[in-house]
Amino acid sequence: MFYNATVDIYNLPTDLKSIGLVDGDLQEYDKQIKIEEFVFCISKRFYCEYTNLITKKSFLKIDNEFYKCIKPKNYGGCMEIMLYKCQS
Repeated sequence: MFYNATVDIYNLPTDLKSIGLVDGDLQEYDKQIKIEEFVFCISKRFYCEYTNLITKKSFLKIDNEFYKCIKPKNYGGCMEIMLYKCQS
């Protein structure tokens, strides 16, 4: 796997301390995902080795910006996570 980023994992964007770090491949992405009645504009996606620290309730901090993890998928030991940028 190609690694170009190290990101902090948080349970909530208001938490003062991260629960861990993970290395992975961060990519720009442009897609809209509809979940129930909500539409999320996905601006990035992140690939990394599987970790149970990242769930659909997690937030990743990248360059001092928080991103909500949307639909994390596990592919044979690797993960793909769609990222929705939180409003500051």
